[in-house]
Amino acid sequence: MMMAEGDNTLLEKYLEEIRAIKCTGGCDKATQDEVKQLKEQLKALKTELSSLKQILGLKNVLLGGLFSPPFTDSGYSDAIAETSSYSSSYVSSTTPKSIYSACSCGSQQTTASSTSSSVDLCSRPDDLSQMSGPLTEESVLKVLHQRWKFGECQTRIGPILLMLNPHRGIPIQQAFQYSQLGQNLPLSQLATNIVNNLYDRGVSQSIILCGESGSGKSYASHLLIRRIYDLRGHGSDSDSFKLITAASHVLRALSSARTPSNPCATRMGCITEVGLSSKGLDRVRFHPIWLDQSRIDSEPSDQGNFNILKQMVVGLTPEEKVKLHLKGVTASNLRCLSGCDGDDVDHLRIQFECFRSALNNLGVEFMDVMRVLSAVLLLRNLEFQDNGGYELDMNGNEEIKYVSSLLGISGVSLYHALTSRTHVHKDKAIKTLCDAKKANQNVACLAKALYCRTVLAIVKRINAVCRFEHHYATLTSPASYLSLISPDSPTASDCSYVSHTTSTATLTAQRVRHNIQIFDLPGFQSSTCNRLDTLLSNICSERLQQFYSRSVIEASVTACSDDQIQWDVTVTYKDNSPVLDLMYNQEEGLLSALDEACVQRLSNTKSFLETVSAKSQSERFKCTKAESFLIGHSSGSVEYDASAFLRTNRDVIGDETVGLFSRKSCNFGFATHLFIPELRLLKTTKSPGLLFRICPPPPSENNNDSPSGHVSSFVGDFRQRLESALASVSEGDTHFLFCMKTNDKQSANLFDMESIQRQVRALQVVPTVQLMAAGYPHHMSFDAFTRRYGCLVDQPPAEGDRKDLCKAILEGLILKINESKMPYVTTRWSFGASNVFLSDETVRFLDDFLSHHRHRSAVVIQSYVRRWICMRWWKIQRPPAAKKKKAKKRVQIREPVYESIPVAPSSLEDEDERMSSDDPEYMEALPMAITANRSRVPEPPPPMIRDPPPPPPRNIAGHQHVSDAEFPQTRIMNCDFPVSSVGSEPLLRAGEAVLVTGQVKDEDSIYVEHTNCLLRIPKGFAEVKVQGRLLGTKL
Repeated sequence: MMMAEGDNTLLEKYLEEIRAIKCTGGCDKATQDEVKQLKEQLKALKTELSSLKQILGLKNVLLGGLFSPPFTDSGYSDAIAETSSYSSSYVSSTTPKSIYSACSCGSQQTTASSTSSSVDLCSRPDDLSQMSGPLTEESVLKVLHQRWKFGECQTRIGPILLMLNPHRGIPIQQAFQYSQLGQNLPLSQLATNIVNNLYDRGVSQSIILCGESGSGKSYASHLLIRRIYDLRGHGSDSDSFKLITAASHVLRALSSARTPSNPCATRMGCITEVGLSSKGLDRVRFHPIWLDQSRIDSEPSDQGNFNILKQMVVGLTPEEKVKLHLKGVTASNLRCLSGCDGDDVDHLRIQFECFRSALNNLGVEFMDVMRVLSAVLLLRNLEFQDNGGYELDMNGNEEIKYVSSLLGISGVSLYHALTSRTHVHKDKAIKTLCDAKKANQNVACLAKALYCRTVLAIVKRINAVCRFEHHYATLTSPASYLSLISPDSPTASDCSYVSHTTSTATLTAQRVRHNIQIFDLPGFQSSTCNRLDTLLSNICSERLQQFYSRSVIEASVTACSDDQIQWDVTVTYKDNSPVLDLMYNQEEGLLSALDEACVQRLSNTKSFLETVSAKSQSERFKCTKAESFLIGHSSGSVEYDASAFLRTNRDVIGDETVGLFSRKSCNFGFATHLFIPELRLLKTTKSPGLLFRICPPPPSENNNDSPSGHVSSFVGDFRQRLESALASVSEGDTHFLFCMKTNDKQSANLFDMESIQRQVRALQVVPTVQLMAAGYPHHMSFDAFTRRYGCLVDQPPAEGDRKDLCKAILEGLILKINESKMPYVTTRWSFGASNVFLSDETVRFLDDFLSHHRHRSAVVIQSYVRRWICMRWWKIQRPPAAKKKKAKKRVQIREPVYESIPVAPSSLEDEDERMSSDDPEYMEALPMAITANRSRVPEPPPPMIRDPPPPPPRNIAGHQHVSDAEFPQTRIMNCDFPVSSVGSEPLLRAGEAVLVTGQVKDEDSIYVEHTNCLLRIPKGFAEVKVQGRLLGTKL
């Protein structure tokens, strides 16, 4: 501050000199030169002051003046240090592709180079709705870039969180184990708010992750699950944590593959359901949505097959390869792994060992899974060719033997099942031979069915073991998966193999009323060869974006317009309904036309595209070639190859192939269990020629009760699963998380402005910022508002409607903000006919004050309860002497003094009369002594007196009889009482001074007070004279 004051004084001095020169009116050359010199000095001083201000501001950030202490990340610090080399196009030197999906940097990481010191804190707020200046796309991109340069990859937009994926940091395979709270603070706060809302409002919560492929959605879902587990779980050392970690790794290996936009892209959508109860985390369930099972048959040229197939080829031991008939097999001589030669072998081997241990933790037999996956690998090398005769030639005679051995079936039966087909004509079964094309399709269908059903079996096992209720028996790791659910069990007979509803799970659902659903579905993508799986992924992205626009932006705009609430900013958003109706409409959409073509058993792709083009009449759909078409999506135009659309959507397998796995024909129980519902139907139905689904349909459709040949299609199952999931979301609270990748090249040090701009437009970021900053994104009815925030009013109005109470609550909010030390903020609200409309900041402050009020009330309640418990404990535990203070006050021990006193005349009859009379002091002290004797000192055994000493003389020269003296009096014990015996200690020892309170009537005994008790001892045990002097007591 002293430096700043000195600089201001210097500036004023220069300005005064310039004014003086102007006032004098001097216009000579020397004066003009002096003025120019002063102006140049002023410019230099201004530059120095601005640089000094920026340096001081940066030091304040680094020292934690405005933020918490920074968390350094070795994987991201080099990206920040290289910000000085960025050009105006934000392009820097690229780095090799990495397997990392997202970084672990948080909003606290503020390490920067010297060139980035010119960045002002106001230009990178942590909430985009609090930006200064115009709320435009350019300002949003600028703020995101500035925050990325400072390592801040998580930015809020009101209640919505936006995450950037800089393609470095903690690997996605380790995100669940090594996530840190401080490095993902905004995401952790979002998870905490979701858990609090679940217990506060009593409704289920849903988190929808939106973004393109490779934007880090799966990474964010792992962090969310880990944070929820930290809040309501049982610790990272518990068995439940190990099960969830193993489940995430197994699903990641089985469902991910390499694509141009993501080296570890999820090809199977997954909805994670976390069940919570009052006792904490109860269960974790995974609901898969298959999008790409055709990758087993033929993957695109620029993509790879599923990662587990690559991992097992390099990770199996030589002994295991011999057992699985994979000896000498490498990725180069397998058709399904022909494009995987450049992968990191060491990394694949490490991931496979993790997969092996994860399966063991989940209780799944490792070799059973490997037998099925090895058969899938070898089936791709099996190819049939026409030779002009009745039978087909086969390339891969050894492969069909190996496959039949792995699956536990006969090789001859497998050959006939793949090369024949049964038809029904006029209620007669006709068996015909297949051509080479149809036989190869049967091979592909068998490979896809084995892989898909194995994955679903493992998912079902995961859902069975990830139940942590205390009242359920612990599931032990079986020797085989069949020990969990056998083919003869009621569960297996009543439901499909992919049905996730078992008897125990039903009981769990009845107990767990609140769930948190995390939607991790594939995002928008585009490559050189786009097939049906790419179309379904893009439909997922468009459908989730439409759900967000309708539930957040459109709902707020419609509610305000209905109540005639005016906004300061007009929010304009892009509606993607036309492109979604083109693909997703149930009557005239592309998927509906595809289902109709499969029902009619069409095989001509060209006629199918002509039918779609005639129905759509849309500019976004255009046929480019004979078997390809172009669709204009919200994120860009994509050209699709429709040559395999009809065959992939039909998704059927014949009864001849399924019949191979019956118990009579197959000795491999795991393979038999994969087809149990279909085998049971074949056993009960004698009609041949049935067709079954490769990927089993949802449980509601898995009822093959009728022996008809028509089954549901692949896209029909996809539509049903997606819509049922979104329908469950609408029943509770929904939270959105936007994920964006910094570039399309998977480079760690590149911020591509064009890529970010495309994603900002697709995710409707700018309309969201305008809504949160200048609109009313929250609206509640008067009743709901008063029920939630009514406790914040100290003195509610005595009479009035709900609207008056709402006004009192909001006016009290303003008073609380003014009384607090918080900076000034803008709180906006407006009242409609039946709703109160609130800005995002108003709702945020209301929730903060409500949380503070509940915390304070809980502290008060706890203090009163603890006080009551403490007082109740004291009444039970306090000593008995404290209960009768009056008795303790009247009976006191007096210290004896040795002095000669005259003995007053007294007689034994006085003491006898006192004991027999109703003396209150004596009669009150006696029960107290008895009580103390029972509670403190055990009752001694009757004394055994052996030859007591002779009693002292009754008369003492010069004095009266001692026995006639007044009581109490002090005497000296001349022997122990009682007489010491083996194992007992005397109460009164010889030579000890005692206080005698009286004499027993008609007995030669006296009363002696000892530890608040009265002891009756023989009179001869206590001496009354010591060295010729009498003993007395001060009264």
